[in-house]
Amino acid sequence: MTEAGCFINENTSPLRGTPLKRGEITNMIIYITEPKETHQSGIDLLKKNGHTVIFDLVNNKPNKVDALMIRTYTQVNKKYLDTFPKLKYVLRIGVGLDNIDLDECKKRNITVINAPGSNANAVAEYVIGVTIMGLRSVQMQSDRLKSKKWRDKTLIGS
Repeated sequence: MTEAGCFINENTSPLRGTPLKRGEITNMIIYITEPKETHQSGIDLLKKNGHTVIFDLVNNKPNKVDALMIRTYTQVNKKYLDTFPKLKYVLRIGVGLDNIDLDECKKRNITVINAPGSNANAVAEYVIGVTIMGLRSVQMQSDRLKSKKWRDKTLIGS
């Protein structure tokens, strides 16, 4: 795991490329496509490690971008990749790769990196919460309350 929390794991995910070591790649121009969805500490870490971070292509030339840092809403397909002829990396802040055309990235020798496991805490919290809700009949009790049957004693103790 790198300092930013990203993994490169060829054994368990459809990612490509040779594992990177800290400090191996510097001075990249990284275009963050969804800056409002990206934590400031991650952006600061990129800058601290010598990368140029850009947030728009109006004042910057896409032909100079080395890496895309994307979240959920950016669709990285053939047409989008055509905009970035120098692109070497697609960095997915998150787990899913369904918004990235992996075959097209492979054809262009673009390394795709995601963050497997980064949502593990959220998934565990969700499972525990839903389990408690199910065991305590929360949805059924809520429905009865909405239908003004809150004095019904059939759910006492559940």
